[in-house]
Amino acid sequence: MEAAMRPPKVRPLLKTTGITLLMGAIGSTFSVFAYGAFRFLPQELVISLCTSFFFFIAATFFKAQDDY
Repeated sequence: MEAAMRPPKVRPLLKTTGITLLMGAIGSTFSVFAYGAFRFLPQELVISLCTSFFFFIAATFFKAQDDY
């Protein structure tokens, strides 16, 4: 029972990693533009909010499948 975990499939794992990294990069890039509208907030907070929002979008709407 020690090795009860299935080995991960490489292709969906790489797709998921790529989508997550891409959405994180888009979120951090978008935060540069959003900071212009939200100057009353600290820049670190705007970066964190935008990146977290884009991670939420990636987790909600994207699903990597190997069968299709």
